[in-house]
This record gives sequence, structure tokens and C-alpha cells, in this order.
Amino acid sequence: MFNLLCTGSPNDEGIAKSIKKVFPNCKFLSRRNGVDLNTFVGLQEFEKNIKNYNVFINNAHIGRGVQEILLKSTISQWSKGHIFNVGSISELPIFGKNDFDNFVEKQNLRNLGFLYNNEKIKITHLMVGAFKSTAKNTENEGNDFMHPDEIANIISMILKFDFEVPIIGIHKSSDRLRKWYNFE
Repeated sequence: MFNLLCTGSPNDEGIAKSIKKVFPNCKFLSRRNGVDLNTFVGLQEFEKNIKNYNVFINNAHIGRGVQEILLKSTISQWSKGHIFNVGSISELPIFGKNDFDNFVEKQNLRNLGFLYNNEKIKITHLMVGAFKSTAKNTENEGNDFMHPDEIANIISMILKFDFEVPIIGIHKSSDRLRKWYNFE
């Protein structure tokens, strides 16, 4: 039985909303529901909550280094469970030239996942491509962008596996996205 906690708001278009569709009993922590993970009080609330869950979806890009803090906090609180770190294909050097800070942060998150992955705590790092989100202006981009439902369904699928999936890259490739990432 999976008991899920996810960062992000299920009220906004994005991965958290799709997670809510696939996992209706998932609990969400975000500013929208009163837990600002950029604050000390918000991080304390997270530490208090994470103990009650066995799946953590480290989804929201909250602030510099916060996803790393949440990963380390979860590992310190758990004896067993599964963590999904939502990274980005911008962590790959070929795509990282657009946002160097995000490139470094997502690489650090992926590397920590490899470091802490063990037989008791599985860590899966998802390198997702551009997806439809309230936070991004993707309304007129057509089929170039992934739908967050695809990401939520992949998480659901991985949870059913009896083997580890430490890293998986999922994205759509198109001429428009190659230009968006300045990869021509």
C-alpha cells in the first residue's frame, strides 16, 4: 500500500494536478495549501509530515537547493520508502546552457539520488522534458510539450515494478523544442 506525499499544488495545471488524478489520496504540500517550503516553518512542517508516508514525489522547483534539502530530510526520517525526484532534461550539458543554475541544481539532485539509493530507500530520478504547466506559457505550443499525465502515469508504472529504476529520461523531441533549448 502506497501512502504518497507530493510537493506542488494539485489546483494548478502541472505534474501535481496529474498526480492527484492518478493517486487521489496523495497529500500535497505547497504555498497554495499553506506550507511554504522556502521557509524554516515550512521545512519543519515537511519533516513532521514525511514520517507518515512511504512514497515522496519531490516535484516542485521551490527555491534554490530546496529539493535537495527535502531529499536529505526524507532520507533521514525514513527506514524504507520510494522517492521520486522530478528533475529536468536541462540537467544534461547539451540543454543546460539556457539556465546554468537549474542545470547544476538538477544534476546535484540526480547525483544525490545515486548516492543515497539503497535496498531500503529507492530513489528514482525523472529527467522530464518540457511539459504543460500553469507556471509556463505553453498554451499555444501544440503537441511539442508533454502532458503531465504522462509523467504521473510513469510514476504509477514504476511503483508497480519489483525492480529499481534509478533514472529515467522522458521528453518529446521536436524542431520547436530544439530551438527552445537552443539545440540546433
